Amino acid sequence: MANLKSPLSVKELEQLRDQGLHAVGGVPGLLLKVSSGGRSWIYRYTFEGLRKKVGLGPLTTLGLREARELARDLSLKIREGIDPCEIKKVESVETRSSLSAHQGVDSNHRECRQLTSLYRSN
Repeated sequence: MANLKSPLSVKELEQLRDQGLHAVGGVPGLLLKVSSGGRSWIYRYTFEGLRKKVGLGPLTTLGLREARELARDLSLKIREGIDPCEIKKVESVETRSSLSAHQGVDSNHRECRQLTSLYRSN
């Protein structure tokens, strides 16, 4: 049986200072990555014999409760035979496709992009 860490509280998370991955507890595989750039959630899992990890988002936008809920949801997807990394890839492609479609149709948006690039080049 897996050695589960006792769940950390929000206060205990705030006190983590050492850089690296820290097991949060409450959901197997949920980790908090502490780096000089900030803190972010990582979900580590095994799918079809391969160890993988997927980023869930920064601590500033995703609280402890939400990170645990998301990790539980991803754990259920794994049991259904769905790889969370593949979900993220598909969502990323759909988002880019959706943005491309809107950019091609919306001339105001195109003009805004042109103004933005002019502004950046100066």
